[in-house]
Amino acid sequence: MALPAHDPFHVVCCYLPCQSSNTWNEFGRMGRVDALALWYESLQSAVEQPGRDTVVVCGDFNSRTGLLPEAGDDDWATLALLGLPVPDSIAAYTSALQCIRRRSNKDAQPNTWGRSLLDFARESQLVLANGRLPGDTAGEFTFDSPTGRSSIDYFLVPPSLCFCSDGSPLEHSSLTVLPFDSLPNKPSLTAETSRFDHAPVILSFAVPRTPPRQGHRGERCRAYKWDASRQELYANTISTDVQVQMLLGRVLGAPAGSGRRAAQTQGPECVAQVDSLTEIPMDTVLAAFDDKYSTHMWGDWRTLAQDTPPLRDTPEANSTGFKSATYRHYFCTDTIEQGSGFVDHLHTPAQVKALSSFRLSSHDLNIERLRHRRVPRHQRLCTCCTLNVVEDELHVLECPAYAGLRVTYADLLPNPIPENAETLMRAFMNPSEPAQWRRLADFLSLVMHERTRILTDQNENINQ
Repeated sequence: MALPAHDPFHVVCCYLPCQSSNTWNEFGRMGRVDALALWYESLQSAVEQPGRDTVVVCGDFNSRTGLLPEAGDDDWATLALLGLPVPDSIAAYTSALQCIRRRSNKDAQPNTWGRSLLDFARESQLVLANGRLPGDTAGEFTFDSPTGRSSIDYFLVPPSLCFCSDGSPLEHSSLTVLPFDSLPNKPSLTAETSRFDHAPVILSFAVPRTPPRQGHRGERCRAYKWDASRQELYANTISTDVQVQMLLGRVLGAPAGSGRRAAQTQGPECVAQVDSLTEIPMDTVLAAFDDKYSTHMWGDWRTLAQDTPPLRDTPEANSTGFKSATYRHYFCTDTIEQGSGFVDHLHTPAQVKALSSFRLSSHDLNIERLRHRRVPRHQRLCTCCTLNVVEDELHVLECPAYAGLRVTYADLLPNPIPENAETLMRAFMNPSEPAQWRRLADFLSLVMHERTRILTDQNENINQ
C-alpha cells in the first residue's frame, strides 16, 4: 500500500499449511521438506523485491516458535559483537536484537516449522512482534482447537518500525490478540454452531514520514573493504578486546601462545601495527596464513598425494589440521580458475550459506558438532539412521534417511560413478555446470532440513 507523503509501505500476507496437512501428501515424506524450502524462497523473493524498504510480513504460519530467539549462530553477528566491520544493515539488526526484550509466549513448545520461520526472520532482518509489544506482553495463544491452544499467527516487522534504538516499543506501537470467547460463531447453513478457531491479531504502529533505511532485506556483502575513516574505532576495539587481539595476532604473526595471558602480551604488538594496517602487503598476510594453516602432519594439504590413505582411516590421535584435510579429500579440486568458484554461480544468500557452510565444515553434522564436546571422532555417529557409522560429510551420500533426496538430485552424480568413495565425493561436490551448483546448494539445504526434522521427531517421541 502507498500512504500519502510517505515512502511505499508493503504488507505481505501469507498462509503455510500445517505439517500434518493433506496438502503435503502429494510430495511424500521427502517432498514436504523440499516444498517448505521452496515456499520460503518465494516469500523471501516477495520481501526482497527492489524498492521495498518497509515490509511487514504476517499470516497463519502454522509454526510454533516457543521461546526460541531470532538470533542464531551467525558469522556476521559474531563479527559485529567483536566490533569488526560488517554491513551497516546487519550491524543495525544485530544491535537491535540485543536491545529488544525477549519474546514471551504461552506456547512454549517449538516445532520444525517454527525453526524455519525464525531462520527466515533472521535472513530477512525482521523480528517477531508477538509477545513483545504493549497489549501482548504475555504472548497470547492465537489458535484454539479440540486438542489444545497454540500460537501460530505472527507479525514480522523491521526493528525500526516498532522499536526505539534502546529496544523499547515506539509510541503508538502495540499488538492485540482478541480473546477467543469474544469471537462470533461461524456462518452455518445448519443448526450446528461453532466459533472461529483463529483469534484476530491486530498490529498498531505509526509510520514515520522519513522511515529509516536499513538497506535491502537479506543484504550480504561479498568481501570486507577497509574503511580508513573508522581506523580510530578499529584501534580502540583492538586495544580493549582480548579476543580481537588474539585473532589479529594470529594473522599478523604475533608470538606463539594461547589463552588470555598470551593475548595480553600480543596486544601491544597488535595495537602498534594498527596505524600501518593500510600498508601491509597482502602477500605478507597470505604468507602468515600459509605458514600456520596450510601444512600439518599430512604435509601440504593443497598438494596431497594421490595414494594418501582415506580420510576415515586417519588415526584418532591425528587431529591437528583434520578440517583442512577434510576439505582436500572431499571438496578441493586441483585448480580453481578466477571466476569459476561456486559463489559466482549461486543466486541467493541461502544457497551460498548452504554450500559454503558444508564445504568448510561449519555445519551441524556430528563430525563437527560433537567435536566441540570433545567426543572421540569414532563416536560421532549418525542418529538419523541405523548404520552405526560416523556422521561426516561423506555420509550424506550414504545415509538411508536422504535416499529420496539423492534420487531427486541423481543428475548431480558423475557418469560413470567412480568406485572410490572420495573420488565420487569430489566429483559430486564440484559440478561442471552453473545450474548444477544451484541444485547442489538446494540438495544440501534440504538434507539439513530433513536432518532437523528427523531429530525433532525423535525428541518429540522421547518426550511423549
